[in-house]
Amino acid sequence: MCDLIEKILQKENVNYKKIERSNSGFTNKVYFVDDEFVVKVVNDGVKPEKIKKEISFYKNVLLDFIPRYISSGQLEGVDYLII
Repeated sequence: MCDLIEKILQKENVNYKKIERSNSGFTNKVYFVDDEFVVKVVNDGVKPEKIKKEISFYKNVLLDFIPRYISSGQLEGVDYLII
């Protein structure tokens, strides 16, 4: 899965030094990138509607204490979100 995360970061022109998988996440796999970004990708067998709702939330809620939306999309058939 780290290969996919690296491809997503390259696609989104995000430079990084370290990718660390989080133990949290129920419907998504969560990765921390350089303690600056969080990348969420949909788990196998989970419908992408949940992450699409989360993407909509981050795009539309602009509060200082909510993580800032960076990007989202699909790569190799997997939906992702970067905050």
